[in-house]
Amino acid sequence: MSGKQAMPLRQIDLPITFRDLTNYRMETLTFEVVRFHGTYHAILGHPCYSKFMAIPNYTYLKLKMTGPYGVITIGISFQRAYECEVECYEHAAAIVASRELAAIRKVVTEEAPDPKRHSKRSHEHALKIRLGSTPVKQRLCCFDEEKRRAIGEEIAKLLAAEFIKEVYHPEWLANLNLAK
Repeated sequence: MSGKQAMPLRQIDLPITFRDLTNYRMETLTFEVVRFHGTYHAILGHPCYSKFMAIPNYTYLKLKMTGPYGVITIGISFQRAYECEVECYEHAAAIVASRELAAIRKVVTEEAPDPKRHSKRSHEHALKIRLGSTPVKQRLCCFDEEKRRAIGEEIAKLLAAEFIKEVYHPEWLANLNLAK
């Protein structure tokens, strides 16, 4: 979960069935529909456990409840649980990064100084170089599509984490260097 609140759009009643081949249990549960982008289609919690009189065991990844012909046990492997966790994390990170990147771009665009207008502040940076040497303009680096995508993803992550921010220095630039 993203840790943010979501207001329910509406409620919907759905029949839910837990079963094995010979023993099953069906109850109608009320779900709240929210505008939440995630990898889960539905989240079952205490209302579900109460209605089915189910007992979850998080250590063994099992859910047990009584059925008409004995105990019904629902379970999942640790490997599949781990894969779901990784998928959920990656999906949430991508959503957060894309939303924060859009917000950061908007803020940076609004706060960007006019590059045509010079002030004392734009001349604070200085390179300590050997006297008598002349600056050399580097040739522009061109990257293939895969490297451009990788650069874009890394920049988006760094911007979202507020590790870097966009600045405007129209008088000097440096080429990107990709570590292999």
